[in-house]
Amino acid sequence: MADVIFLVLIFIGLVAFEVPGMVRSKESGELWAFLFLLTLGALFSFLLAFDVQLPNPNQWIIDLCRGIFPF
Repeated sequence: MADVIFLVLIFIGLVAFEVPGMVRSKESGELWAFLFLLTLGALFSFLLAFDVQLPNPNQWIIDLCRGIFPF
């Protein structure tokens, strides 16, 4: 439970530190990219905190490389 509270505080801190400057500078593209990547990071972090077994991304990378570069 402490892991989840720590993660929530970290992600709230990241949003509070980064987003106001992007809104003031009207960097909407950067803001959307930041929020998308932050959401992905939060999702994976919470899944790991709840001990969910995640697949290994190495196989995806190998399959992608074999599709692009035939060896």
